[in-house]
Amino acid sequence: VLPVGPAMSQPGAQPQAGQPQGGSIGDRCAQCWASIPYVSKKLIHLALVSFILSFFLGGILANYPVYTLYYFQLWRLFTSPLVSKGIFTGIFAIVWIAQSCRQLESEHGSMYLLHAFGTVSILGNVLFTAIAGGLSLIGGGVGSWFGKQVMAGLWPVLFGLLAVRCSLSQDPTTQLCCLPIQVPTKWYPLILGCIFQLFGIQIALFCGIGVGYLYAYPNSHLACSSEKLREYENGRCACISSDPSFISVDNAQALPVWNPFTMQGDQAGGAGAGGSGSAGSVGGGGMMGGIRSMFRDDGESDNGSSQQAFSGRGYTLGTGQQTGGSSSFFTSSAVETKDPSESKSSSRGGGKNTDSRRNVLAERVEARLRQQQAKKQPQEVSKKEVEMEMSEMSTVDLSSSDAKTNPPAQTTAPTLEPPPSMGLPEEHAENFAAQYDVDLQSLVARGYPRQAALSALVANGGDFQMALSQLQGS
Repeated sequence: VLPVGPAMSQPGAQPQAGQPQGGSIGDRCAQCWASIPYVSKKLIHLALVSFILSFFLGGILANYPVYTLYYFQLWRLFTSPLVSKGIFTGIFAIVWIAQSCRQLESEHGSMYLLHAFGTVSILGNVLFTAIAGGLSLIGGGVGSWFGKQVMAGLWPVLFGLLAVRCSLSQDPTTQLCCLPIQVPTKWYPLILGCIFQLFGIQIALFCGIGVGYLYAYPNSHLACSSEKLREYENGRCACISSDPSFISVDNAQALPVWNPFTMQGDQAGGAGAGGSGSAGSVGGGGMMGGIRSMFRDDGESDNGSSQQAFSGRGYTLGTGQQTGGSSSFFTSSAVETKDPSESKSSSRGGGKNTDSRRNVLAERVEARLRQQQAKKQPQEVSKKEVEMEMSEMSTVDLSSSDAKTNPPAQTTAPTLEPPPSMGLPEEHAENFAAQYDVDLQSLVARGYPRQAALSALVANGGDFQMALSQLQGS
C-alpha cells in the first residue's frame, strides 16, 4: 500500500518498484479524505452533525418565518443549516461538498469559502424570512402556504455557493446535469434550481441562489478582498490557517469550471495543503467522478478518469452526426419519397432529370398519342385513361432538387385530338353505337358521317359537345 502524506502529492513522486498501485477501500477513502481542504472537511462534519441533531432539535433549529418574526426566535437565522431533511439529502450534500466546495476552496482559498458560506447562509435566511413572512400576511390560501414554508439544511447555502462559482466563471456555457445540453454558465444555478422544484416547491433554494449572485456581484461589496482575507488568516483565524490542509489566498489555484452532476469533470485541480505548498490531485467526473476517484488505482491518471459520457453536443436523429454546440432533434428537411430511377439519377449527380417521373409520364402520353394517330389498337385508348395519367402528372412533387434545377421542357401535355376518319373494329363498333345511340343519331342528323361521329364520341369519352367541336374543327 502506498504511504499517504505530503510526499505523495508531489507531481514527481512515483510508487516504488514492487509495491502495488492499488489498495484497500479504506486506504483509498483515507487518501480522498486527505485531499479535501480544511473548510470543506468542516462542512462535511457540519452535514453529519446536522443529520444527528435533526432527530432531536429539528423543530427548534429550522427557520420558520412565523416563529422567527412573531416570536422573535432570531437564532433560527443562524441555526437553519444544522437541520437535515433526510438521509439521502444528507448523503448528496456531503458528496456535493466534497466536489463543489472543494473546487471553490482550491480556486480562491479556505478563508474565501468560509466567508462566503457564512454570508450566504445568514443573508439567505434573512431574505427568506422577509419574503415568506411578508407574503404570509396576505391571508387566504396563498398566505397560509408561505407561512408554512421552512428553510432548513445545507442545500440553500450550497446552491448559493454554486451561484458564486458560476458567476466567477469565464466559460460561457456548461453541461446541464447528465444531459447533452449546453446552458449558459451564469444561469446554471437557476436552471438547476427549477429542476429541483419538481421534487417540491422550495423558495429557500432561490433565496440562497439570489444571495450567491449578489455575493459575486462586483459592486455589492459583500465579498472580501484578498488583502482582507490575508489579514484574517494572519490575525483572527491564525489558529486554523496553521492547519496543513488550509489553503491560503496566495496558494489558491484557478481551476476549470466544474459541473456538479455531469460525467464530465475537471481533469486537474489543487486541493491539498496550502501551508506546505503541496496540492493533491482532484478526480474529475463531477459528483459521480468524486465517488469513482475514491476507488481508482493510484497510478491511474486523471485524464483517464475524466472520460466524458456525453460530449455536450446533440445528435440529429436519423443521421448519427453531431450538430455542434446545440442539439437538433429533427432534421432540417422533411423525408421525401422519390422514384427509384430518380434517386439513382440524382445520386449520379449531374443535375440531369431525364429519368424523372414527370418526363416518364410525358413520354408515355406521347407514345399513346403516336400509337393512336398511327391507328394501332385505337379501341384501348380512352379519354379517361389519359386524364388519369395527366392527373398523376399534376400530383408530381415539383419541390425536388431535380425538378427545380432542370425543369422539363414540356410543361403541358398535348390534347387528344384523334382524326375523325379513324375507324373502329366491327366487333366494338356496335357496342359503342348502342352506348352513344342518342348522341350518335344527333350528330348523324347534323350531317356528319356515322363512322366519323362514332369515332369522335369514343375519342372524347361520350362527351357530345367535345365530339361536335372536334367534327366542326375537322
